[in-house]
Amino acid sequence: MLAILLSVVAPELRTRDVVVAICTEEEGSLLFGASRMEEALLWGMDYLNQDASKKGVRYRPVLLRESRPHLLVEAANRAGAHVFLAAVTSSFAETLLPYLDYAGIAAISPTVSSGVLARQGDLLFRTRSDSAEEGAFLGGMARNQGAGRYVAVLGKTNFTFSGRFLTRFREELGKAPLRVFTVSDFLSREELLSLLREEERLDGALLVLVDYPMAMVAQQLRLFFPGLSLWVASLGTTERGSMLLGRFGEGAHAVLRVPPDLLSREHPFAVFLRERYAGQLEPVAVCSAFTALAMLDEAVRLGGPDRKGIIKGLRSLERVQGMDGPFTVDAAGDAHLPLYPATFRRGVWQVWDRIFFP
Repeated sequence: MLAILLSVVAPELRTRDVVVAICTEEEGSLLFGASRMEEALLWGMDYLNQDASKKGVRYRPVLLRESRPHLLVEAANRAGAHVFLAAVTSSFAETLLPYLDYAGIAAISPTVSSGVLARQGDLLFRTRSDSAEEGAFLGGMARNQGAGRYVAVLGKTNFTFSGRFLTRFREELGKAPLRVFTVSDFLSREELLSLLREEERLDGALLVLVDYPMAMVAQQLRLFFPGLSLWVASLGTTERGSMLLGRFGEGAHAVLRVPPDLLSREHPFAVFLRERYAGQLEPVAVCSAFTALAMLDEAVRLGGPDRKGIIKGLRSLERVQGMDGPFTVDAAGDAHLPLYPATFRRGVWQVWDRIFFP
């Protein structure tokens, strides 16, 4: 009888907790998106924990929200965290890096994608490689459309991302923007009037903004400049962004990070979500969260469930299975996933290609 009892409970006794600190900023451009990312990461851990007894590992989340990197790391240490899942901006991640090294804890980010942070040997691992890939592709698209007189509108709180994006867009197009605006929500009355006074003919606008300000600025520009070409960074291409954009987005161009139909497919995680959670799911958040967790799960398998083992495993990653098929991880710890050029038609982004960058 004792032998039977031990055979039943032994798998549970061997199961080890991996404490995962899900961290977001207290304020900033990703605040709304971060809450959706938190949800998606929690759902992803529920999904992975279905096999906890079989794999011997259970993921236990700890939610942290802090605007100062050193306090964030201190809170993670107090919680006994083994790894960070950091839904933060590229600018915040840049300030976080030295504290990760000091504490000896890795961070996987489903949101950071500035090429400035592609550094081999550090402890930041990303579900996306360089945001400049998008900027270069959109710049080439604008060049093919014959664009010449355009403005760029960037978010105020994430210049590490948007500055590099604009640089590659400008290089590929071969022309600098007439004006560069940085906004929190929308263009001011004075900025719009200055455009009307100074720019009688405007070909287009590059919008490197998260969803809400992207939609607001697009509406403003299309009202004053009907038919204006719009090139939109993937930051703004969420479900909410599409709903806010509406008719003002017709014909806009973007490079999506996630195919819009991803959650209607038969991937086991998509099925898991449809069966358990009501309400609207955000494909960008779900796919990015799953990619981060897939990297973590494979790292734990390769290196072990403690801090050193996770770092070793993350640095050993080469190929991981994602929601849209397998993807590679480079020497800097960045995942390389496909991009999806798309045009906004009748209220939705319609994908017309699938491309990979080296």
